Amino acid sequence: MTAKKKNDLPQYIIGALIIGFIAWQLIGYLLPDEQPIFTTATFMEAIEDRSGGAERWNSLQKISFTKKFQLLDSAGNIEIDRLELHSYDFTVDTQRQIQWEMEGDKYLLVQQNKLLFQSKNKVIDSSMTQAALSNKLNAATFVLGLPYTLNTPTASLSYEGLQTFEGKNAHELKASFENSEDVWRLYYSEETLDWLGYWVQTSDHYSLVINDSMTVVEGFSLSRKRTSYRTNAEKEKLYLRARYTYNNYKITP
Repeated sequence: MTAKKKNDLPQYIIGALIIGFIAWQLIGYLLPDEQPIFTTATFMEAIEDRSGGAERWNSLQKISFTKKFQLLDSAGNIEIDRLELHSYDFTVDTQRQIQWEMEGDKYLLVQQNKLLFQSKNKVIDSSMTQAALSNKLNAATFVLGLPYTLNTPTASLSYEGLQTFEGKNAHELKASFENSEDVWRLYYSEETLDWLGYWVQTSDHYSLVINDSMTVVEGFSLSRKRTSYRTNAEKEKLYLRARYTYNNYKITP
């Protein structure tokens, strides 16, 4: 009887190992998947890859699109209702331009390398300063190029982990910039890393922007519709500030 028990010992050990392995697999199946632990650098790399890839974006030759938007005041009155055509050409140096009409007049904002000007009905419009023109153009291209435009020496970035955005868990990336009081907090889906929107603290107000829908063009994830709200410091919505719709994307990789 003793010999028989000794011979059975390896079978008991193998059986225990099999049972343990099955139990481990079941626990792993039943428990939720763990989210990857990011550093700021690895998170930037992950969201850039998810959005289409920084190397591909930085090598674009041309991109154009239409941008329709309405700006509203706190009472819901429309301040601006405009359709713009944006065209950016990087094939020979850099040329960016924005065209729109307002009250029957045709406007054109142009940057050709260091040359920057605005025309009204084909006549140079000197009503805006160079700084104002630069801010308008840079603001448009900055948001278009997110998250790639965060990858600059003047930016200070910090991955803040999972936070709450519109009632759901989301990855938060905090961004600030040299010579600017603005603080940006960008939010990305906990599961997919899709871009959900952002919240910005400026010197005189707070803005919440929600990406209502996105579109994919030539492998790049781009804004389709966005809604902007003014908020308080606790991110509570005060009133609808703007609606944006982007169409007719054309990209030359």
